[in-house]
Amino acid sequence: FAIQDEIANAIVTALRSEIGTAGTVASVSVRADTGNLEAYELYLKARELFIARKDLPASVRLFERVVELDPQFARGWEGLAAVCGIIESWGIRDQDYTARAREAANRALELDPSLSMPWAVLGMTLKHAWPIDYPRQFEMSARAIQADPRNATAYLWRSLVWLELGFFERALADLDRCLELEPNYPNAVRHKA
Repeated sequence: FAIQDEIANAIVTALRSEIGTAGTVASVSVRADTGNLEAYELYLKARELFIARKDLPASVRLFERVVELDPQFARGWEGLAAVCGIIESWGIRDQDYTARAREAANRALELDPSLSMPWAVLGMTLKHAWPIDYPRQFEMSARAIQADPRNATAYLWRSLVWLELGFFERALADLDRCLELEPNYPNAVRHKA
């Protein structure tokens, strides 16, 4: 996949200009772990929309198309889980995104148990059930961070749990770590402010 990795990184750069996120999110190095180039191009576009929190319904549709094109693409399922995990908090409730997030996260972990984001998503979806299982949320965050200590979103989401519980210094520490990993992560910058 070495040549595909180079192509993928070039696509990310081009997509950032097209979507309007160039300079707003940190540069990334991506790996192409699907042989389906169309699925991968759509994955990159959907991921950029998710990170920038721009047009989340379009991000969902793109990730759905990604996993339709390559049902074995674990990171496609992971991306679908992530966007479905947060979309309701942005006021979009036209379907049961929480159930979709859990389904996609579990599918991603079936395909690749080493992934990080599905654990973070599973933790975040716990906030939709009462009473909220905060210890389990922290357990899922810990699993996500253990799987990938560079998962900035896992730190962001854990900071939100700390905020809900009133642990502002811990929330700030997680936001600082998130921004250390991705200095221009728009949603983290907003929460820190």
